[in-house]
Formats: sequence, C-alpha cells, structure tokens
Amino acid sequence: MKIYTFLSMVAFAFMLLCCGNAFALTVPKDIVLMIDNSGSMKKGDPHFVTKNAATEFVKNLHDDGTQVAVLIFDHRVNLAVPLTTVSEVTKEDILSNFDIDYQGQFTNIPAAMERAIYELKTKGQEESQKFIIFITDGIVDTGDKIRDIDKTRWLRENLAEDAAAQGIKIFGIAFTKLADFELIQSLAQKTKGKYFRVLTPEEIPEVFSRIYQLIMDMKPESVQPVSQPLTEAPLVSEEPPKPEIEKSPIYVTEAPEPTPTPVKPKKSSLPIIILIVLATFGVIVVFFLFRSRRKPSTTSTMAEGHVGVTGELLPEASIRDVSGATEKDIYKINKKVTKIGRKHQMNDIVIDQATISRQHATIVYKNFSYWIIDQGSSNGTFLNGKQIVDEMKLNHGDKISFDDYEFEFVMPVRDFDETVVDKTVFRRVNDPKED
Repeated sequence: MKIYTFLSMVAFAFMLLCCGNAFALTVPKDIVLMIDNSGSMKKGDPHFVTKNAATEFVKNLHDDGTQVAVLIFDHRVNLAVPLTTVSEVTKEDILSNFDIDYQGQFTNIPAAMERAIYELKTKGQEESQKFIIFITDGIVDTGDKIRDIDKTRWLRENLAEDAAAQGIKIFGIAFTKLADFELIQSLAQKTKGKYFRVLTPEEIPEVFSRIYQLIMDMKPESVQPVSQPLTEAPLVSEEPPKPEIEKSPIYVTEAPEPTPTPVKPKKSSLPIIILIVLATFGVIVVFFLFRSRRKPSTTSTMAEGHVGVTGELLPEASIRDVSGATEKDIYKINKKVTKIGRKHQMNDIVIDQATISRQHATIVYKNFSYWIIDQGSSNGTFLNGKQIVDEMKLNHGDKISFDDYEFEFVMPVRDFDETVVDKTVFRRVNDPKED
C-alpha cells in the first residue's frame, strides 16, 4: 500500500512540473512594429513590400494574449495602433491602420524608438516578453546635422540601456546599403535581440518570417529560485588547522658600507646652446642666399583653372542657381566629383526641397570635360529639357534642372592663342637675318 502512495505522489509532482513548464512556455508577448515611412523608402520599396510583410506578420499572430502595436515614423512619430490584444475580431482593425505612404521627409529614429519603449513600459503586460521590430533605409536625420550626432548618441547609449533594463529585445532590419547598419547592430546586441541586412525588397518577407519564428520559439528567461538552507550556515567557515611547516633559520650578515663615489662637477650647457643657435642661423642665411640666386622658373601658361581638392588642376567652372532654390547664387566646382542632393551631410550642393532626393545627381570631371550624372533620383535630372538617363557632357550655358529647380552651368572659354611659346623658334632659310 505504501508503494502505491509513493507512486501517486511522484505522478502528482510530475504533473505539476509539466503544468509549470507549459505555463512558462505560454508567456504572453508584447510586440511593437516600427516602420520607416520616409520618402527614400519608396525608391527602394516601390511596391510596398514592407507593408505587406508586416501585415502578414500580424495575421500569423496567435490569439494567446499577444499584444501588437504599429508605429510609423519619418520626421513625425505616428502611433497608428496602440498595444492591442490580438484576436480574430481585432486583427481587421489593426490591419486597416497600416497608413504607410512613403511621403515623409526625414528619419527621426530616436523619437520613434523612445515612443515604442514608452508604449511597452506603460501598456505592456506584466511578465510578458517584449519586442521592438523596426525597419529603416537611412540614418538618424532630423534636418540638423549637429542635432543628429547628439540624437544618435542618445539612441545608442541611453535608449538602448533603457530598453535592456525593461527586458525589451530589439530586432533591427537595415534596408539597402544607405541604412546605418552599425547603429542597428549595436541596438540589437545591447538588448539581446537580432539584426539583419536586406539589400532588395524581395528579401523583406523572408526576414519578417524569420523574426516571427525566432519570437515564437523564444523561451522566457528563467528566474533561478533562491534555495533556502536547511540549517543556518556559519558566518565564517571553519578550516582544519594546517600543520606547521618547520622554517629554516634565516641568517643576516652585515653588508659592507659602500665606497663614496666622487661627485663630478656638472658642465654648463650654455656654450652648446649658443653653438646650436648660431649654426641654425647660419643654415637659414645660406638657404635664403641660395634661393635668391636661383633663376625664376618659367611660368606655365596653360588655360586658367583652379586646383581641386585632389591636387589636380581643374578647369574653372560653376553652376548658377537660376530658380533661387538654395542659399547661394553661384557654386564653384572645385572637386572631381561634386554631389548634389537634399541631405546636408552627404552633398556639396544642397537643395533642401522635398522633391529632391537625398543623393540626386553628381557633376564629374573626366576626359578633360565635366559630365552630369543622375543618381537614380525620384523626380529626375534634366539637361536643356532632356531627361538624363546615363550621363551627359556639360557645356557653357547649359541649363540643368533638378526636378523643377533650374541651374545654369558656367565655364568661361579661354583663348589659347594667348599662350606664350616657351620653345626656341627656328628661322626659315630664306628669311633675312635680324640685325
């Protein structure tokens, strides 16, 4: 009879253990989807694959107490869907609020991350697993370069530490090569999340599917119970006495007193300093005398230009802002590659207009000419009314249009007949000799 009682107790304990494990595996999850809605996303994702992948992610969520929120950001932060319990009834409302149109101007990642963390801290469920899944194709860009540096540091250090302290794991997706992959990697590592790099929109659904599987398979971090000792442990552990080791006697002998070393008088360094100064002065005098006797070198009379930042002599050229879309009237071309676009930290000539792409076009000096190249801009680059597909050579007076903003290319023509010939000219045989 006793053996049956013992077996019953063992079976009951096993059932409790299984129920405990099952409960641990069904811990609810709170998830915030944080999606970049800036205008540059439309260039990389023209068919809104990101939106479709995110909606598919929500459709696959189980009705097990999971909560989901949707946060859309550009220069603004829009909490389109606050944390909402997922069910067959609420899924339709959640999916109808994916208001993504890729019309935003900037990329304020820190403000969006702060709002996502706040949503999880204030509306997240107790003991739930908390996640932020965010995708962006850019860097921290608020329109102020100095402010962007401070905001990036705040995101990397303070916000990441706050998320980690709250047990929030960040899953970051760096979309295209322009995304700040190092920042996304840092946020994921500091919060024990994951990071991904995606170069084409076709890869986005697969990455969302992988993140879904990782979150669903992720077990809650177990809390180790503090075991209570049956008996009170002594404050100081008693060790058995160590056997005494017989020590060999130490003999001390007196060392002989050292013989005093005679102190030599220090020599004055003043004469040496005077000699060094005189020698230096003599070298300077000889250098200037030698230089003054050298014959002046013949000045090259090439076509006038200016030395670019690479040290190469570039022909004088500039572009003039005809439309008045920028802060200056004339921009000198002093580099082999001059970048034009909307972003201050990326370009040499900044056209801060909403229809101008981040990297809109470049002017390149090659083969002794200047060329205009479109960089896949959203609204196009035009030369004398013709849209640039590949690259086109620039001539003086050409009209360049970045979208609707017109500029004029200026490159003064030099008279090469004024060039001084620096070679000996041979007199013809029939010419009379000069007196």
